[in-house]
Amino acid sequence: MKVAVLGMGKMGRALALRLLKEGYDISIWNRTKRDYPELTKAGAKLLESRPSPGTMQTL
Repeated sequence: MKVAVLGMGKMGRALALRLLKEGYDISIWNRTKRDYPELTKAGAKLLESRPSPGTMQTL
């Protein structure tokens, strides 16, 4: 399953790492542009722009 995690605060990073460990295909986005090496090294894809609500599933 593909999942986008929006917001890379403490909770967003923890959620993304947990989902990556469980085998999910994770894309990440944050309002402030930064590199998130712990997530991208684990396999997360860094999105350039926020996905539109119609393309996301809510968890």
